[in-house]
Amino acid sequence: AEFKLAPNLPFESFSSLSLEAREKLCRIRPESLAQAGRIPGVSPADLQNLMLEVRRYRRGQAVP
Repeated sequence: AEFKLAPNLPFESFSSLSLEAREKLCRIRPESLAQAGRIPGVSPADLQNLMLEVRRYRRGQAVP
């Protein structure tokens, strides 16, 4: 299953990502984790952290 990324994700606030990854994600705005993984400068560790950050962000956005 494809891990989708919302268009409004605050990549700049995901402090577990490298600065380079945050800058590129903000500029390119990938639609999925797979797309993010093809961006030069986004490391496997960044992808792992991005997945965790997105899950944490989604939980915070969930309406109780």
